[in-house]
Amino acid sequence: MKPLTLPEAAELVRPRDNLAVPLGPGQPVALLHALSGRDDWEDLNVFAALLVDFYPLFTRPGVTLLSGFFGPVERILRAG
Repeated sequence: MKPLTLPEAAELVRPRDNLAVPLGPGQPVALLHALSGRDDWEDLNVFAALLVDFYPLFTRPGVTLLSGFFGPVERILRAG
């Protein structure tokens, strides 16, 4: 089986879906940025904690971030 490219992997997430990502350094940074490039989100719920980067994904309509631990990025997103 051939490995997927980032855009191919991002397309596997449906516009209405749930996604869980690991705490901090285990986060798939490149994938979360690839998901940020999409604008077809209807009801994407992302369960995360201690985000390590500012992902535009979490500013898109139809995307909800549910965080188990609020670090600096989550606090900024919540304030905005």
